[in-house]
Amino acid sequence: AQPAAAAAAAAARVKAGTYTVDPDHTQVIWSVDHFGFNRLYGMVGGMSGSLQLDPARPAAARLQIDIPLSGLT
Repeated sequence: AQPAAAAAAAAARVKAGTYTVDPDHTQVIWSVDHFGFNRLYGMVGGMSGSLQLDPARPAAARLQIDIPLSGLT
């Protein structure tokens, strides 16, 4: 199948609603370049939030994520 057709078919299966973040399966992994000498990496878990989605109005989607810095590693 053509990529655009496959994407359209997948989008048609998306249901409108509010989706809640699963804090046990959501992570942000980050890295920062330290003046070109080395790269530092870290991870943050335990987030909460939600995604409000209406496939008929994708531009109106809203994402709200709370990242607890106490979970920074």
